[in-house]
Amino acid sequence: MNKKTMAVVLTSFVLSMGAGTLLGLNWARSTPHHGGHSWLTDELKLTPQQQEQMRAIWSQAMQKNDPNMGDRRHGLQKERDDAIAKLIPAEQKAAYDKILADYAAKVDAMGRERSKAFQDAVEHSRQILSDTQRQKYEDILKRGEHRHGLHGAPPDGPGHGPPPTTNK
Repeated sequence: MNKKTMAVVLTSFVLSMGAGTLLGLNWARSTPHHGGHSWLTDELKLTPQQQEQMRAIWSQAMQKNDPNMGDRRHGLQKERDDAIAKLIPAEQKAAYDKILADYAAKVDAMGRERSKAFQDAVEHSRQILSDTQRQKYEDILKRGEHRHGLHGAPPDGPGHGPPPTTNK
């Protein structure tokens, strides 16, 4: 095996293991524990009444979540890009369009790489599990698609996903 092939295999292995680890950590954090408590319940030491109130608050907030948020965001981005394009002199327009096209291509390629690494890790994870474990894993993956989709927070509100992070 040549060095380039070895590097690709090693990189794939590391990405697969990392994705599997992240999936496992995310699952562990998002799965209720301590008798059904979320991390927020534990962190704030919420009473059962407060837990119910929090569920109601966040359930209502999630119902108000706009399912067209992604379309609206893309519309705003297009509006912004069009406004910027009007500022670009005509002789620079082709260069500007190329920059935008190159950026879009790179972002798409990154998305495909991330998706492939995740799918590879899922497949490798399936291979090491027993039939019973594999079925539970499939259920977890299905829940994850609905609970942590592309459009926002888990439907159960804060405390059911990983603790929030801050950039300091």
